[in-house]
Amino acid sequence: LRPGVTIRHDQREMRVVLFAIAVAAIAATLMVTLSHASNLPVLPNELSISVEINNLQDGYSVEIQQTLDITGKRLRFRRQLPSRTLYGIVDYNSLDNYSWDPFIPSCNRTALDPNGFNPFSNDGKPVTPGELFGFGGDEVETYMGTGEARGILCDVWMGTFNRTRRNPPRFHLTQQLVNITYYWSVPDWKFGGNPGGQVPIEAHISGTEKDLETGEVRPVEQVLSFSNYSPVQQPADEYTPPDYCFANCMTGCSGHGRCNM
Repeated sequence: LRPGVTIRHDQREMRVVLFAIAVAAIAATLMVTLSHASNLPVLPNELSISVEINNLQDGYSVEIQQTLDITGKRLRFRRQLPSRTLYGIVDYNSLDNYSWDPFIPSCNRTALDPNGFNPFSNDGKPVTPGELFGFGGDEVETYMGTGEARGILCDVWMGTFNRTRRNPPRFHLTQQLVNITYYWSVPDWKFGGNPGGQVPIEAHISGTEKDLETGEVRPVEQVLSFSNYSPVQQPADEYTPPDYCFANCMTGCSGHGRCNM
């Protein structure tokens, strides 16, 4: 693929998880012999990844470790808060949302709104892994050549997205117009512990979002950094909350001896 060549996709709403993708400023193209990708990178249906989200417009950063089962429509996360670490499981099949602190220990369970925001659904249709990350979805992605991010030689892709969706935390109908630049390691770059394939490295999102219910317009400036990428199937108990998330029961217990809630 030559710089400037574009790839078009079927029109479908772009979904972004906790973590939407696009990339930071990069250095000049590196003159090396490593090959670049001929097609858009492909993500697996199950993966684990850490995301550092830097919100430039608000002046704060947050790091989230996520494990995703896209076919199963569920995710597990670990988020570092100022005074503690919060763990959670969100299951869009059972509509259960668990969060807990293992050092207290305490657990909170809430029910998801079946008609609310669902990152695993595109108007009732399952999303692809790329769509969940906001990559390979709507509009056009353009291959820009190779560049460096965090010292790693990357394939650079750029896209512009105009999307309308309900965003947390208020879940108002919001229109976003953003430019996205993606940095993926070139296919020949090696990572210890990674079985192979291109790896997301960094992303930058720049644009505006308009709250269609209040009329408020605010800038969107985010730099995302990805690490600890593991495209492998997770253990079966990865999406099982700890025992103290369930009340003790004498009757009406489920097969695992916990109360049905």
